[in-house]
Amino acid sequence: MASRVAFRFDAAFSRAATVRLAALARQAPEAFGAALYQEANSVLADAIPITPVEFGALRRSGHVAPPVLAGPRVSVTLGFGGAAAPYAVYVHETPPPSGGHWAGPHYKGALMIPTRTARHAPPTQWKFLETPLKEHLRGMARRLAATVREGLAL
Repeated sequence: MASRVAFRFDAAFSRAATVRLAALARQAPEAFGAALYQEANSVLADAIPITPVEFGALRRSGHVAPPVLAGPRVSVTLGFGGAAAPYAVYVHETPPPSGGHWAGPHYKGALMIPTRTARHAPPTQWKFLETPLKEHLRGMARRLAATVREGLAL
């Protein structure tokens, strides 16, 4: 017969603690949105120097939209494009030459990217947004938590 150990914790919060917890719950989404916005701007700052330059429109199109709060969900959008969108897709998704051309078209959703290779003069590169984003993922949760704590004055 297996023995069982059980614990029960009951907590009673003072009226002041209850009011403070309710206030934190209301402020948390905005604080998280501000933290996400800060992180996205940091990603963009790392992406801009490695963004390919033909005429400069692509680099200038880099943007971070303000946080959008929808109930408990918070989102921030960042990217490149606008009038430079076709060029952005081409240079982001087309690898540089590496000993010749890669065979066949590359499909990205419904968009077919030509079989040509894109030129990326150093320090520019393909995946100019994806690469910094992946690098920022390391430690992102810790940075977001610290920024939210700071925003909530915890």
